[in-house]
Amino acid sequence: MRRTDRTAVAFLSALALLSSMLFVAASCSGGSAGSPPDSTSELPSAMDGQCMDSACGDAVPGTDLPGDVSVDSAGEVGADGMTTADADEADAAAPGCEDPLAGMDLAYAGTDSLEPPDPGIEAFLAEVDDAFALAALSDPPVALSRQDFPVYDFKPEGSPKGRLAWEYRVRHGHFDNPGYLKGLQAQLEQAGGDTAVLLSFLSDKVDAYVEPGSVEPLLARADELAAQPEALSCALLSLSEAAVSLPPEWEALPADMQEQIARFLFAARISRALQEQAMAGCEALIPIDESLYGKALTPTFDALASADGLEACGNQVDFRQLFRGAQVLTSAAETLADQAEGWETESKLVLDTGLGRVVIAPAGKNMHKGKDADYLLILDLGGDDTYLDGLATSRPTLPLAVVIDMAGNDLYTTQGAGPAFAAGFLGYGILLDRSGDDTYSARYDSVAAACLGVAVLKDESGVDFYDSVDGAQASAHLGAALLLDMAGDDHYYAFRMAQGMGAYRGTGLLLDRSGDDFFEAEDDEVIYPAAQNPNYNANMSQGAGFGFRNDVVPFTDTYCGGIGMLADLVGADVYSGGIFSQAVGYWFGVGFLIDSEGDDSYSGVWYNQGAAAHFAGGAHLDSAGNDTYYCVQDQCMGEGRDYSIGTLIELGGNDEYYAKGGRNIGSGDLFGSGVLWDAGGKDSYKDDTPWAIGFVTTDTYVENSFTFGLFLDTGGAPDSYTLPSNHAADSTFWTQLGNGNDGQYENVIAVGRDK
Repeated sequence: MRRTDRTAVAFLSALALLSSMLFVAASCSGGSAGSPPDSTSELPSAMDGQCMDSACGDAVPGTDLPGDVSVDSAGEVGADGMTTADADEADAAAPGCEDPLAGMDLAYAGTDSLEPPDPGIEAFLAEVDDAFALAALSDPPVALSRQDFPVYDFKPEGSPKGRLAWEYRVRHGHFDNPGYLKGLQAQLEQAGGDTAVLLSFLSDKVDAYVEPGSVEPLLARADELAAQPEALSCALLSLSEAAVSLPPEWEALPADMQEQIARFLFAARISRALQEQAMAGCEALIPIDESLYGKALTPTFDALASADGLEACGNQVDFRQLFRGAQVLTSAAETLADQAEGWETESKLVLDTGLGRVVIAPAGKNMHKGKDADYLLILDLGGDDTYLDGLATSRPTLPLAVVIDMAGNDLYTTQGAGPAFAAGFLGYGILLDRSGDDTYSARYDSVAAACLGVAVLKDESGVDFYDSVDGAQASAHLGAALLLDMAGDDHYYAFRMAQGMGAYRGTGLLLDRSGDDFFEAEDDEVIYPAAQNPNYNANMSQGAGFGFRNDVVPFTDTYCGGIGMLADLVGADVYSGGIFSQAVGYWFGVGFLIDSEGDDSYSGVWYNQGAAAHFAGGAHLDSAGNDTYYCVQDQCMGEGRDYSIGTLIELGGNDEYYAKGGRNIGSGDLFGSGVLWDAGGKDSYKDDTPWAIGFVTTDTYVENSFTFGLFLDTGGAPDSYTLPSNHAADSTFWTQLGNGNDGQYENVIAVGRDK
């Protein structure tokens, strides 16, 4: 990582943390910082601890921060959002309030699965058939057809836990995967910025598909209730266990503001009901408490396997209802953000509800701290703001947590390890940032991370920097995490399990819709040394599906990987990683990387760019541009090992492929399959060994098992090849059986063609 970037983030974080420790109330009341206020003096803004008027002075004592910085902390308020005196005078519940759940059927009634994308790319299938026809005429002849590629699989009673339909589809899809990639790309492009559609897309990846429109009647119910008289009072009542009334400053809000806040609160009540239904089976078996929460943070094998652990809980979760609750909450938050354009308030508004505190902060430099209060909603109307600690982060005491920032260059940072900022652990963490050049700096389980929940981070514009270590930037176990960046030249930086990672029954999607972006999975500073080469990190990032492997037969005590996806739709992008990055699968996991256009650069070390190991799949699509692929060591660019399949599809441009170490560029190894198809352009291919470019290793015979390598360059333009051997060349066709010993093993086959 660029050290100047890290230094800047560290400075901003330190400045934010320093200011958060100041006793602002004391300084405003005339006392020194850290001294108690005079008992006879009145604290400015006593409900929320912020300073808004000139009595606060020109600067916060002890810092160079201006005096217009407001600090949001827990405040001295009662459980209903009012002072004790106000609470004593609270009226009874507003008459005529309807229960938002009365008469509502929350059950899912839609289709159970999303039709998979059409697997046929006719041009590709035609090229495969032509190559196989040539193989039949080669010496010795090789009889092949697209129907003759069985994939060894487990019997159901011998399978690892948590296998997903998309894993089976990809691993058995030698010739269908290019079509699947194009279909997934089309679905993502058509989704635009619609988070409900994208959450529906993700639900399909973990076999819990919900139609995006299934929650429309539930949102319509919130709309209906919000339009009625006393709607905000009724919404507050619906979230409370006792009679409450609105504080005067909330009653004085314009009617349209009250209606929009009420709509959000009614939707939150419905979302919570769906989340409760989703988790009811787990809660009947295992307490939803800090013990389970601790296991959910960066899960380990033991955290999954323990009797009161994540697997036992996950087996009881209704994932369809979990996704639907997230759709309701995210849609309600987006509607509120749309309606809040142009809102103004002179002071911070605080309202406590049964689901957590609601804050509306005025435009300006605000500081929001998550340590001392459970925030259901923070709506910040603008300014360059600082967010500290676990905001937009669910936990056992806060199942729903939302932050909406309307404008400004904002800093999101943490004092501790995490989780923070769109973290859905045992609930929903939603963060919407509408505009500005923002920094998201949180180390673990943060910035769109989830387990037994759903996380959504949507950044709509600006040049943004995402800085994390592990379990971040669209990373999920037993749930889903979505990081959606709509525009800007962005930089994503992490070490491990990040940038579109799915582990056990989880799916993570990092979708960047436009901009020249830099995706960096750290490989120089080693803190997670890889077994393949301890000089590099095992990143498991940038479109990665990761499982918990155990080679003890039978494999029933192991945990399959999930579905990880990284997609960038517009821009000239740079992808940099170490080992296991860029469309990679491990142990029944599947990783996808989709780049739609631009002159892109991909660099990795081992298992990169459409590669997989141990019953897994990696599929990489780049649709256009003059692209560069680089692999330092081994097994990259369409390579599968041990009953896995790796696929790299390049549809246009003058591309360069440079690999080292062998088993690269359309190669299979140990009953695995590798496919590379470059459909156009003047391309160059280099490897420092002869064991690459339409190549297979020598394996023994196992019934119904193939080791298969397929290399096709069908663009027609002159291409160049640099290898110690001359088996691959421009305008050439070749086959290989048994590591060059033709006829040695009938189940070890490679086919290559430059057309």
